[in-house]
Amino acid sequence: MNLTPWKWNFIWKLLLPPRVLHFLWVLLHNRLLTNVGRAARGMTTDLTCGRCMAGQEDEDHVFRTCSSSSRIWEDISTSVTKSASYNSEWESWLFENLKCTFLIGGRIPSYLLFVVTLWFIWKWRCEKVFDVNFTIPPSPGKIVMQYVESWLDANAKLEDSYPKKSCMLSWTAPPPGWVKLNVDGSRISDSGFIAAGGIIRNERKSWLVGFALNKGSGDVIEAELWGIFEGLNLAWKAGFRKVEVESDSMYAVRLLSNDTPLNHPLFNIISDCKTILQREWTCTLRHTFKECNRTADSLAKLGHLLHLGMSVFEDPPAQISAVMEEDSRGLASSRIIPSL
Repeated sequence: MNLTPWKWNFIWKLLLPPRVLHFLWVLLHNRLLTNVGRAARGMTTDLTCGRCMAGQEDEDHVFRTCSSSSRIWEDISTSVTKSASYNSEWESWLFENLKCTFLIGGRIPSYLLFVVTLWFIWKWRCEKVFDVNFTIPPSPGKIVMQYVESWLDANAKLEDSYPKKSCMLSWTAPPPGWVKLNVDGSRISDSGFIAAGGIIRNERKSWLVGFALNKGSGDVIEAELWGIFEGLNLAWKAGFRKVEVESDSMYAVRLLSNDTPLNHPLFNIISDCKTILQREWTCTLRHTFKECNRTADSLAKLGHLLHLGMSVFEDPPAQISAVMEEDSRGLASSRIIPSL
């Protein structure tokens, strides 16, 4: 199965449970260890599906054509199974259902039920692999629906539990003796091209060094991680040993703060970032809002206009002078945030 990774960047805008979103990303990057996937990695010579014992177990078979999976879709009996796309090509089927925002029962986004069903199919498939006596529950559709409704309820309660407030946000300088590295990633939707950029400043808000990176095609999280990696590498080589790092990608920050499974599509760049963070220096990484990261955003967008590879700037490029001046003056923007 040869899917185009950057085509699926819209998934980051979908409302999905984090573990389900991670599963979807792995699926769309062809990293699930189906028997066909395991054979491609030299882990087995048996391609047969262990549930129905018929057909080669690739992604399409696991999630759609296996008789075990077909029964699950029939039990759910939604627009997913009734749609003409159910018999279309694998990639078209995925794309159409992931793009479907129709509200089931006036509340559940169709794409949410679709992805959670995929996740349960994979979960139950794995349980069968490790326990030959495992059988799918008699009402799988009910279990999937209960999971979706419970997650929506919990999400709504969490959202309602935090009072909101309007505040003014702006970039702030690091403490004396420290430098601050702001990084950002950028992606052009139509082409799938990605870039990254970053800036290092001191407590006097002075420019120390900056960079822009053109990485060709990829997905948006890849761009964010490359921005962090190159920024950290630049800060280390410049001799800074007390560094505050800020990124406006909460997901990228979480990836670097938690354990990473070996089959993660971006395992290598995540591991490289963690290795640099663990060097003998005082380096903190945290999330910031876009309103506090505008100069890094401008540098990332500049990266699209430059040649492939890394461009280091000893002086601020003319294209970002205005936004950098606004940062220096403490220009603030309004944003509604949780009041914790």
